[in-house]
Amino acid sequence: MDPDLTIVLLGRTGVGKSASANTILGRAAFESKTSFKAVTTGISEETGRVFGKLIRVVDTPGVLGWERQLRKLCGDVLRSSTPHLFLLVLSVGRFTVDQEEALRAAVNAVGPRGLEKSFLLLTGGDLLKDRPLEDFVREGGDGSFSEIVGQFEEAYHLFNNKDGGREQVRELLLKAGHLHTGKSCGAELRMVLVGRTGVGKSAAGNTILGRRVFRSAAASASITSVCQKETSLFAGQTLTVVDTPPLFDTCRSQEESEKEIAKCVSLAAPGPHVILVVIWVGRFTEEDKETLRIIQQMFGEEVAGYTMVLFTGGDHLEADGVTIEDIITKYPALHDFIRQCGRRYHVFKNRSRDPAQVRELLKKINTMVQRNRGRCYSTEMFRAAERRLLERESLEMVVLALRREAETENQSQCVLH
Repeated sequence: MDPDLTIVLLGRTGVGKSASANTILGRAAFESKTSFKAVTTGISEETGRVFGKLIRVVDTPGVLGWERQLRKLCGDVLRSSTPHLFLLVLSVGRFTVDQEEALRAAVNAVGPRGLEKSFLLLTGGDLLKDRPLEDFVREGGDGSFSEIVGQFEEAYHLFNNKDGGREQVRELLLKAGHLHTGKSCGAELRMVLVGRTGVGKSAAGNTILGRRVFRSAAASASITSVCQKETSLFAGQTLTVVDTPPLFDTCRSQEESEKEIAKCVSLAAPGPHVILVVIWVGRFTEEDKETLRIIQQMFGEEVAGYTMVLFTGGDHLEADGVTIEDIITKYPALHDFIRQCGRRYHVFKNRSRDPAQVRELLKKINTMVQRNRGRCYSTEMFRAAERRLLERESLEMVVLALRREAETENQSQCVLH
């Protein structure tokens, strides 16, 4: 019988790969002990039923010295039709040169495609005691550690292989989108579309809903002037899409546009599951760059966990022989924004009527929702972001007033002398 999921563990010798594999399966399937020498001397696998899923777990030897074999293993897993998850294992503690070298080797083994299906698995959860994992990740080392962990964004998890119980396994599978809570099946999925004039927001909304409900036309002037909410059904799931007026609208001030866009959160009450930042693939302009900054400013830092970039005009990529990765790499501001949003993006061919592109987008969004444990970007988060923005603006005004006062005083003293 084919497994429902394949999990591959990669990492340096002694970080707890075999112990983690046993934790996942709930039994001592692999030999595991604390040792500086390798216990696992070859690639081995075991299968077991975990929370109703048949899971194949692949344990591997220390990655250093096995790079070629592990690259082939990961390539075979990626080419298979079975859902898969790569766990790059790192033990809690001091981040040494050896650990960095091994982790980089593991990242290279899975490759760019595999990294999208990867989680950083930190072992030794018992050593953290009551310290939050996020604090350890944020404060846990030098630039090398931060750089590598940054590639995973929120895709990391902590195991206590001594006495952590089964809930930590359930949580990992939920985060990775390989276990469903039961609540998400058929539940409403709320999304908000934001972007500048002319990027195809309304057309993207029509593509998602499968019918023409938002006014859309190829034009430099905007058609959408107020937030509009529409609902449809796709594969048994209720989709609610809120289209917003564009930023940099020639027919209204920027302040008016931002004030109208702010209504989208309450219109999607209790809050959107995802904010889709729509960008046209043809050209990443200064207005697009400023749009990304405004979104981060308006919605606050927390919005990154609920954001995905939706590229429109995918038809042009094929015609020009360019990949979306080429576009992302070309523009540092865009690359950095996507990295902050957990490397989440999707490409639409708005002229295509193939529902597969919508199905794939919804799969990505539902995976994100599961990682967020069903939570949405709430009105409370938005109000908190508004308060912080007002406080920052008030502080800047005070600083500016003090600076002007000091300059006036200096000028007065210069006149006296």
